[in-house]
Amino acid sequence: MGKQDTSDLPNLGDLRHEEQRCLAICAGKKCAKAGSTLILHAAQTALQEVGLDSSTRIVLTRCQDQCEDGPVVTVVPGGYPYLNMRSQDMRPIVTSHIRDGVPVADLLPRRWRRRLERGTE
Repeated sequence: MGKQDTSDLPNLGDLRHEEQRCLAICAGKKCAKAGSTLILHAAQTALQEVGLDSSTRIVLTRCQDQCEDGPVVTVVPGGYPYLNMRSQDMRPIVTSHIRDGVPVADLLPRRWRRRLERGTE
């Protein structure tokens, strides 16, 4: 994925009206170099383990403009960005956020944690 042409991939904004649950994984140059392929495989495995692989899409996207914090996974709907992802982070995101509808605050950026604390998300 490191040298892949991403011009045919959707932008994150293209998914904002998505109603089906979706894990949008950045496939931009820096995220690819930081390990987005490993995140993709971890996401597929986690979704299969909890039986959500048929109801949750995984979409590779163009750069999500968080280049210094990659790999990046954004949960749609809602647009919740998970930055500096590691393979082991996918399981709690899938079980808590995707399956149970509860974002994993500890893995979200501070700004998003504050929104959750205030109840504005």
